[in-house]
Amino acid sequence: MIKEMINYFLSLDRSIKQLLQIITDIALIILCFSFSYVLRLELFSVINFYSPSLIYSIGVIIPVTIYIFYILGVYNNLIRHLGSRSSVSIAIGAIFSGSLIYISNYLFTLGIPRSVPLIYILLLIITTYGIRIFIKQILFE
Repeated sequence: MIKEMINYFLSLDRSIKQLLQIITDIALIILCFSFSYVLRLELFSVINFYSPSLIYSIGVIIPVTIYIFYILGVYNNLIRHLGSRSSVSIAIGAIFSGSLIYISNYLFTLGIPRSVPLIYILLLIITTYGIRIFIKQILFE
């Protein structure tokens, strides 16, 4: 059964594989930002995630980060071709995304703690590259 799933994913069209990467990255961006907020403020209540500053920030971060990843060629390199170039591109994109959070917080006084962008950058680098390595190990080992 697992072999059939692996063969199915490997036989998908390149554009569908890229779309799956984009969808995964959108989910990771939301999770990393939310979890960085939780780690910093030690808030585990779901009610606190409905603040306008959080929703505004996520609404701005997602398209910009995906666009930066696209410009840097993160989606050109499929899972099979992961290397140092991919890790540098992901790191640059995450740093730019975290900088965007910091700048928008400064300009619009969103009330996001200053350490949240740094935590977000670290989490985004680890998760986006980590999930690609994990999938590569499953598919090609």
